[in-house]
Amino acid sequence: MGALVALGLVGCAVTDTGNPPLTPPDPGRMETMFLAGGSLTLRGQPGAVASGDGVMRVTDLSTARPPVDAPIAADGSFTLQLLAESDAVLRLQHVVGADRSAPLDRDASTLAAAPVASPCVSLEPALEVRAGAGDEATVEAVELVNGCDEPVSLLARVRETSPPLAVTPRLSAARLEPGARGVLSLELAPAAGAEATVLLELAGSSVGVRAITVWTAPPE
Repeated sequence: MGALVALGLVGCAVTDTGNPPLTPPDPGRMETMFLAGGSLTLRGQPGAVASGDGVMRVTDLSTARPPVDAPIAADGSFTLQLLAESDAVLRLQHVVGADRSAPLDRDASTLAAAPVASPCVSLEPALEVRAGAGDEATVEAVELVNGCDEPVSLLARVRETSPPLAVTPRLSAARLEPGARGVLSLELAPAAGAEATVLLELAGSSVGVRAITVWTAPPE
C-alpha cells in the first residue's frame, strides 16, 4: 500500500495509573539524518522530551520491525537509531513505566505531522488501546463511525510478524455505508508489559491506513 498514512493526535485524559498523561515529545526540537543502508538517526535536542525519565519509543508504522527505545537524558535529549525509509511514518511516544504520552505520527524525513487516512471515518479510541494485564484473555473494542459520503471498505491486520502481545483483530463488518457504525474487536492473550500495532486499512475514493497501538502495563 506504499507509505503508510497514520492518524493524528487525540485529546488527553488521566491515565489508568491515576497520573496525569505524559507530555508528548516536541518534534520541533528533533532532527533526522539518513545514512547509507536505510539507517536513520533521530536526535532530540535538550527539551525535546519534557521529563528526563523513561525512554523515547519510536515505531516505524511502515514496516513490521519492532519498536526502538532510547534512554532520555536529564535535559530531555536523546539519540536513537533505527532502520527506516525516507517516506516512512514514525510513531513517537515518551514511555515511563506504565505511563506514556499520546502517540505522535510523523513523517520520517520532515517530522511534519503525517496526514490522516479517511479523516471522515472516526475511531474511538483513535490511536491506542491500553488493555488489562491479567491472567485471562480480554477483548477490547474500537468504535467505528463512517462519516463519509461514500461506503468505506475495512481490513484489519497486525503490523508485526511476531508481536510480543498476541492480538486477533475482528471487524463487525468489512464495509461501512455512509453514517454506519461498526466495531473493531481486539482479542488479546494474557501478557504484561507487551504491545503490538493493529493496522486498519480503509478504502473508499482514497486508500490509507490507521494505526492503533495496543499495550499492557508492565508488572508492578
